[in-house]
Amino acid sequence: MCGGCSLGKYQSNDECFAWSFLSNQNGGGIASFGATGLGYIYIGKSVTHGLVEGFMIDLYKAYDRGAITLGEMWSRAVNDYMPSRPDDGDYKTLTELHMFGDPTLAIGEESLAPNTPDAPEGSSSGNTGTSYTYSASTTDPEGDQISYLFDWGDGTFSEWTSLKNSGQTVSTNHIWQSDGSYQIRVKAKDVHGIQSEWSDPLPITMPYSYNPMHQFFEWLFERFPNAFPLLRQLMGY
Repeated sequence: MCGGCSLGKYQSNDECFAWSFLSNQNGGGIASFGATGLGYIYIGKSVTHGLVEGFMIDLYKAYDRGAITLGEMWSRAVNDYMPSRPDDGDYKTLTELHMFGDPTLAIGEESLAPNTPDAPEGSSSGNTGTSYTYSASTTDPEGDQISYLFDWGDGTFSEWTSLKNSGQTVSTNHIWQSDGSYQIRVKAKDVHGIQSEWSDPLPITMPYSYNPMHQFFEWLFERFPNAFPLLRQLMGY
């Protein structure tokens, strides 16, 4: 992936840098990406938030999320990159970036995605600065082992968990640092790197506001974790 300016540009006297990886008869790359003109970037800590460098990150994410072919990797990155209100820089970035390679080239293993997990289970409210545990599980149609990624709704994500057997429950912790309402989601990935869709969210609020009835039900549900399924649903647990 060539993030510099004009690395995907063909010129009359010079070989295209991005294409040189594919044209090397003595071994090289199977695909590359490069800008055909002057690439725009953000400066400093925001360098990966968008424009050329941001798009390169989206390409890596597309591969990590289980793209099977080069063309799928490219199309997913384009879809993920495009903001709801693109500006001139966004249009320029997507217009000038070019993919070099066969879009049907397989870059991942054929595999069925794990089933989409249910919403994570855990406390629906709490206090900032306190660690809370959330769990999730799903199954894989081919019986592959699965790892999980949690989106905490505050702009942060967990690490991918270690591989678990299909149907096995996984748990992980998180601490929220700011008051507010959050939506926790989880997704699964099999051993071939193929990912499920995001689960439905579990809404939570920070901080916990004292309510004797709420406190009673929270105690009850924690004391009997497998009881009262209908009441749990009605109470939002």
